[in-house]
Amino acid sequence: CGSESAVSHTAVDLACILAICLENVDAASSLCSSRLAFDRKNGEKERLIQSLVAVGKVKAMQHKPSEANAFCQDAMAMMGDGPVSTETTEEWALLMVNIFGAYFDLGVYAQVEALASKTKAILEAAGLTECYVYAECLNHLALCYDYNRLYA
Repeated sequence: CGSESAVSHTAVDLACILAICLENVDAASSLCSSRLAFDRKNGEKERLIQSLVAVGKVKAMQHKPSEANAFCQDAMAMMGDGPVSTETTEEWALLMVNIFGAYFDLGVYAQVEALASKTKAILEAAGLTECYVYAECLNHLALCYDYNRLYA
């Protein structure tokens, strides 16, 4: 039973990721909302945070800023001000990348800049400057800089 559950979790996770990456908003919305409903019942904090972030990203893709913000804020409240240990730093930062990615999709560049800067500083303090997540922080900060320079 346990392995069956793990396989179905993985299948739903992969389907959500694929739908988001392919920008199939309807499929992503349905899959991520189903996962969130399950994770709310299940009570596993890590998965619930991931689901909140995924639904926030989908709501941003649907151009629903207040809903996206609500899901992202709920996730950040559960995540706290930073990772609880050095082992979880990269996982925490990856969730933050997805959150500020949702804000980027919404065009809330000040929020992107604040969250990307905070995440970058935490990664630097942990010595994690050679990872994908750190590169994403730099990328989003550069995009915000370009946006502010060109359109502000």
